[in-house]
Amino acid sequence: MSQMVSNLCEKRNILISGILEFPLQVGKPAYYFYNGRRIKTSKVKRIVEITLDHACFETANLCYRIDYFPVAMTMAKKAS
Repeated sequence: MSQMVSNLCEKRNILISGILEFPLQVGKPAYYFYNGRRIKTSKVKRIVEITLDHACFETANLCYRIDYFPVAMTMAKKAS
């Protein structure tokens, strides 16, 4: 998993399990919940990948891979 993200970006990589708020948009900050806290990133520069179980995106200084919590994945699968 970490190898996949490091191939996408030469910046520092953040790999977490959390809940990402959508929509994820280039030019706007991303918000995600991690350890009971809502965290705001700097502006998104590039969206690399969005799937049913994770999202990868890049900001000015960091590359993120957020693996969704199992509850969020179950909700997404029910909605589709």
